[in-house]
Amino acid sequence: MYGGYWELPGGKLESGESPEAGVRRELREEIGIEITILRPLTAIEHTYDHAHVRLHPLLCSLAPDSPSPADLEVAAHLWCPLDQLDNYRFPEANHRLIAEVRQLLHPGPAPQ
Repeated sequence: MYGGYWELPGGKLESGESPEAGVRRELREEIGIEITILRPLTAIEHTYDHAHVRLHPLLCSLAPDSPSPADLEVAAHLWCPLDQLDNYRFPEANHRLIAEVRQLLHPGPAPQ
């Protein structure tokens, strides 16, 4: 749906599934990792020409018993430092999420 763009891991919630349960399931299914949820972030709604999306982002860390990202055998993934995300194209809805995570982890004025 977003050809040429990188995506943050996640996906659609199943019927009756909470965002917390959904992100755990999606990360397990998509890239084989277990996470610890640290806190919810600001919900985001965005309308594209072809779709309306509602994001329920959660700040997470790799669970202590999860495989190391270097050990994963997934073809299409990238672990990237937060300060290097501008080198990659993300769908418009992700821009506010990335800005919020930057502000949360590195408080202060936004970079110019």
